[in-house]
Amino acid sequence: MALHFAHLLWKWQEGSPSLRLDVYIYDYLIKRKLITTAEAFVKETEAKPFVTDLQKINVPGGLLSDWWPIFWPSFISSPGDLACPEVLIWNLRNNLEQRSWDAHSSFITDISFRPNESMLATASSDRTLRLWDASQGDCYFQAQCFTGHSTQVTSVEFHPNYTSLLCSCDDGGKTGKAKVRFHPRGKILASAIGHTVNITDVETDERFKCLQGNRDNKPLNSICWIERINCLACVSDNCAKVWSTDGQTVRELNRNGYFRSCSFHPRYPNTLVIGGYESITLWNFAENKVESVQAHGCHLSDLDGCLATGLLASASHDGCVKVWR
Repeated sequence: MALHFAHLLWKWQEGSPSLRLDVYIYDYLIKRKLITTAEAFVKETEAKPFVTDLQKINVPGGLLSDWWPIFWPSFISSPGDLACPEVLIWNLRNNLEQRSWDAHSSFITDISFRPNESMLATASSDRTLRLWDASQGDCYFQAQCFTGHSTQVTSVEFHPNYTSLLCSCDDGGKTGKAKVRFHPRGKILASAIGHTVNITDVETDERFKCLQGNRDNKPLNSICWIERINCLACVSDNCAKVWSTDGQTVRELNRNGYFRSCSFHPRYPNTLVIGGYESITLWNFAENKVESVQAHGCHLSDLDGCLATGLLASASHDGCVKVWR
C-alpha cells in the first residue's frame, strides 16, 4: 500500500498538492456512492479537469478510506495533541455555560454521569478514563484516573442501578467506534466492537449472544437501548438495524446515509433517530417510513433523548449542540 501511495504521488508530482488532495477526496466520494456530494465538491473547487485521473487510483474503497486506519493511530498517539481536551457543563435553564475545565491531554470520546449524583466519567484518546466529583462545591475535581487501555478509550458508562460499577472499552486498534451501553434495567450489557454486537450478562460476565451488525461487515458507529419495547439498535455507515432482546431482527434500513449516531425517539418508541452527515433521519421501523431533516453543518457525532421532556439533543462536528422538540 505504501509503494502504491508513493507511486501515485510520483505520477502526479507535476500537479499541485491541493489538486492531488482534490482527486483523493473526489475519488473517495464517488466510491462511497455520494454522487451529489461529489458533484457539489467539483463545482465548489472548480477542479473539473481532475475527474479523468480517477483511473489512476486502483483502490476499491477510495485512497482516503484505505489510508485512514493507518493515519488514525498515529494521529491519536501524537504527543501534544490537545484537540478538545476540555469538558463543558451547561445550565439548560438559561443555556449558559455552567463550568468548564481541562480534563485530558487529548480529545474526549465519551462522557457519562453517575445516575442521580454529581460524579462524572470521561473517556479519552489519551488512553485514560477519569472520574470527576463536584459534591464539594461548584468546581469539578479529579477523583480517580484509570489506566490500562492500550489504545484510545472510546466509550464509558455507569451502571443504571449499581452506581459503583463503571464500564469502558477501547477500539482494540480496529477501525470504527467501539461502544458499551447497559440495558436500562442493568441486567445485560451491549458492546459494539467491529461489526458485531455482543450481549453479556452483567452478573455472570457471560456472553450469551453475538449479533451481526450489517451485511457488508462495516464497523458499527453507535448503539442504543429502549426499555419500553425491549429493543436494541445499531448503526454503521449505510445501515441501521433494530433487534428485540432475544436477538431477533425487527427491521433493517439500508441507504447511503453515512450514519454516525442513533437514539430512540423519547416520545415515539417505534422511531429510531439517526444522525448522519448534516441531517437527522427519523425511521419509523414499525411502518418502515423514513424522513430526513437538515440539522447541522457536518457529521452528527451523538444523539440522546429525554423521556421526561420529550426533548432530543444532537452534537455535531460543526461545533454545535442543538436541542430539538
